[in-house]
Amino acid sequence: MPVAPNAPPRPLPAALLGFALVGAAAALGGAYLDDAWHTSRGRDSFFIAPHIAIYGGVGVIGAVLAIWVLRMLRRGGRAAVRRRPSAILAVVALAGTLASAPVDNAWHVAFGRDAVLWSPPHLLGIVGTLALGSAILMEARARPWARLAAGGLVLAAANFTVAEYETDVPQFSAAFYLPALAAAAIVGLSIVRPCTPGDAWAGTKASIVHGLFVAAIALLLRATGFPAPSVPVVIAAAVALDLSSRRRLVVRAGLVVAALALAIPVRRLLGSDVRVDAKDLATGAALAFGVALVLLSGVQRALRPRSVAPLAAGATVVALLLLPAVALAHDPGQGEDAGAARLQARGAGKTVRLSGRLRPCRPIRSGRVLARRAGDTIDRPLRVRGCSFDGTVGVTELGRWFVYADLESESGPVETWISLVVRSGHSRSFAANRFAYTPSPQRTTIVKGLGGGALYLAVAALLFATLWAVSRPVTRPAAAAHR
Repeated sequence: MPVAPNAPPRPLPAALLGFALVGAAAALGGAYLDDAWHTSRGRDSFFIAPHIAIYGGVGVIGAVLAIWVLRMLRRGGRAAVRRRPSAILAVVALAGTLASAPVDNAWHVAFGRDAVLWSPPHLLGIVGTLALGSAILMEARARPWARLAAGGLVLAAANFTVAEYETDVPQFSAAFYLPALAAAAIVGLSIVRPCTPGDAWAGTKASIVHGLFVAAIALLLRATGFPAPSVPVVIAAAVALDLSSRRRLVVRAGLVVAALALAIPVRRLLGSDVRVDAKDLATGAALAFGVALVLLSGVQRALRPRSVAPLAAGATVVALLLLPAVALAHDPGQGEDAGAARLQARGAGKTVRLSGRLRPCRPIRSGRVLARRAGDTIDRPLRVRGCSFDGTVGVTELGRWFVYADLESESGPVETWISLVVRSGHSRSFAANRFAYTPSPQRTTIVKGLGGGALYLAVAALLFATLWAVSRPVTRPAAAAHR
């Protein structure tokens, strides 16, 4: 039975909140699996386990959202929805997240290879998921168990922007890792902290949940033979921000960057595969300090009239995303089916040897071996004989490399690849029936630049809307949530 339009809107019921958290966890877990899947197997069918987990999780959230909004409409009409910032944010975020899938597919069709996490369609999906998690967190304020879980998932969504670095498959220079990590940590923690008023350690607690979540995902991936993410170091930024909440912005920014800069090599000493040398760490720290200072200032002043801080913060984020665009990122395994290959890559220090044979056999005229990592491509000629090939290439650093055979056969170009973790000693990677394909060219056009800029602006707008929504006062006292 409808009630007065000015009736206080009811919070998301506990059962629906639980389903929303499960959906968010499934979507984020699927995203980590998707990253590992493409690292190991490249791009194949759309109907793979990671995609099912991602869109199944988003579908669960969508169903919860639909039930919740319908209940609010029945009880208080459209005014009830308008008075609930979390509901508005959830609707907008769901639309952005769902739109990212067809936009991503159209992007690949139009422009070819561009599968890095920082591509415009992927960032739209990531920030959409972050906004959805934030809406859930806003509704979980009155329930400590749900608030803690939602806070951890919000940090997981924010930190996923650096997942390629933390799974040792960097597409761009390692110097961008620390500033991107600092930006992700500050944004995530700036969402978590306002939703937990009165708790001086809210960020640290959420970062512990985030770490446990990623650890569980890592164990699952290792058990199934996939590369796993390293333990996240967001907790270092969380402790720094929680301890310095009353300090000046310059001090807070410096503490966040220093904490993360120290945590990265410490994690390496504990066995992480993520490698950042001293030069990249120093360059990244300088960039990260500027990013942290502007973002912290923007978050603090975002709601002040005529403030230029939001514009400055948005411009900084966009610049951070666009600067690495000079690197030629790649989309392993994209192209039309061209059979298969028997592939073997062996590493001896920084020397990598690739050998293989096309299946079915087709004569090869010439070929090159290419090693790709962090925007760098090193290539050398292959020795070819019939449908077999063999060659070596020297790489510049240790870590995971994508090793390609770029072949010219009698029927046209053929490409195949395999990933290899190059260590100081010996390493090996083998595939008896690896896929081969006709590579699709990467096309850079004015339309791509304009479209990418428009999508980045949409991402920035959604991010600002999220920060604005979480700073809104609760529309109903927490005690009323249980009546």
